[in-house]
Amino acid sequence: MGLADLRTSCDIRVAPLNLNINTIPTNGCPSDFSGAVGQFNFDVNAAPMDVAVGDLVTLTMKIHGDGYLEPVSSPRLFAGQDFKIYDPEPGDGKPIEGEKTFTQICIPQNTNAVSIPAVSFSYFDGRAGTYKRITRGPFHLKFHSRKAASFEQYRPSQTTAVTTAAQNSGTGESMVSLSGTSPSYAGSLWRKIMHEGRQAVAIRSETAMFAPSHSSLVSFDVPNGRLVTVVEIQGNWSKIALGDKRGWVPTECLSTQ
Repeated sequence: MGLADLRTSCDIRVAPLNLNINTIPTNGCPSDFSGAVGQFNFDVNAAPMDVAVGDLVTLTMKIHGDGYLEPVSSPRLFAGQDFKIYDPEPGDGKPIEGEKTFTQICIPQNTNAVSIPAVSFSYFDGRAGTYKRITRGPFHLKFHSRKAASFEQYRPSQTTAVTTAAQNSGTGESMVSLSGTSPSYAGSLWRKIMHEGRQAVAIRSETAMFAPSHSSLVSFDVPNGRLVTVVEIQGNWSKIALGDKRGWVPTECLSTQ
């Protein structure tokens, strides 16, 4: 066979492939459905379960199985006024096909917070043609007394730190939390605020928001040089008090000097 024969083209005919694509039904769609299609398991772990008021409890939620998970958001936890709840975060590490993990911080505010409520995950089972829901929990807590002059420190990832502190005198708030900042910076700022009465100065004019997000509604303006009280630190945001006003500003606009 010569080179010319190798270059000869030919047509190969194949039978057409017909696909039947069904839409996901809207009838019976659960309110917490976020787009998972396939067959899945849902595992939830809460730790620690033996706590003191103000301790951090980490809820780890793992969705795994066979199917489409790309649009899926974290199952939502509604724990009521007895808990302080932070927004869920994606799990650390390299993404694994067919698996999504989320972590959520829950902080009991009093001894009435006897259990973290059940949490559910809903998906559409294409084989069965129906929606399914998996529920885990509730997770019952056991309380012990906190040791004097102590606070718990928790780092859910290498770049995230969440710190709780003992009572904040005079502001009506019970803790400072640090999340999403480097441990050294967060720890340094926490110590300065606690030592100096938790007051800081705005080093530039800034707009305080109702929530720790630039897309949130505007609360009030903070002039450059204005002295404020830091109520809480969450990630790169600080919740401040200015008179009877409360709002969130980027932590980088504050100084304790």
